[in-house]
Amino acid sequence: MLKADPGPAGLESLLAEVEKLSAAQGLDLPSGLFVGVSEKVVSAWRARAARMYPSDFQEAPRPVRLTLLAALNRTGFDGDIDYPEG
Repeated sequence: MLKADPGPAGLESLLAEVEKLSAAQGLDLPSGLFVGVSEKVVSAWRARAARMYPSDFQEAPRPVRLTLLAALNRTGFDGDIDYPEG
């Protein structure tokens, strides 16, 4: 049965998210990686990557895979993380 309100985040889920953020920061992507690329294009890449399965990334050519992963992780590197209001 689905809950209408999942309740507060547990310690395990919080630690998992912190681990993901640490791994993303460890990629050490250059801050100006997408300079000269419109935000609309980067957003489209990010949306495409968010819809992909791990097997899709494995099958994609390396340049495409790296570009999509960088776009997906971009918010963590530019400091413009969108936090929910509340």
